[in-house]
Amino acid sequence: SVFVFSGSSKVTILDHSALSTLNNSSLYEVSLEQAANKAQMGDGFALLYNDQNSYVHDVYHLDLDTRDLTEFVIANPLYDLVLSDSGSYAVGLMQPESSYSSGVDAYQDARYGVAVFDLIGQDVTNLVAESMPIGVELIENENGAFALALLDGVDTLLQVDLANPSRSAEIELPAPPVAIGSMPDGRFVISHEVSTGMISILDPNDPENLTTI
Repeated sequence: SVFVFSGSSKVTILDHSALSTLNNSSLYEVSLEQAANKAQMGDGFALLYNDQNSYVHDVYHLDLDTRDLTEFVIANPLYDLVLSDSGSYAVGLMQPESSYSSGVDAYQDARYGVAVFDLIGQDVTNLVAESMPIGVELIENENGAFALALLDGVDTLLQVDLANPSRSAEIELPAPPVAIGSMPDGRFVISHEVSTGMISILDPNDPENLTTI
């Protein structure tokens, strides 16, 4: 088990193999540079982040066997994070922050964004979003790994190839989206803000052929 504390820059690991003699030897502490208040569990690792503190820019990958810690520094604070089923990728949604920067940094700071984490290659890519991402869905299949993010009040979706996040693209929609889900065959289903009801079905490998019902 992994325990994080919003007011303390540390994480505590409970070794379940030593529960029969629960004492200090079954508890391990790892220091962090910035506090984390959330932990998502993968196969043999934990992904630690903070979705409440607007000053935290660190996300951590903690190997539960070796207790090795990998630090990712992102452009803006997070308000949500999603881990892929394989544990190879994660996608974080970033919020604007106050900034005294200039140029490109100031542009990023003032806007919502998407952070794409390559947890195998230990790299992160920061993307700027046109508006606030209000939902994100991930799919991995034989054709690749993709993220699709809904953008608030905008008739487009942000599609990201997780293996090549710099190749992100915006997909035009017939109406603003309100919810998104994934289908077993690897396609996405999107519902729209239309009084009579409308859904769209999107194949991430063929985004130009959007089916709307």
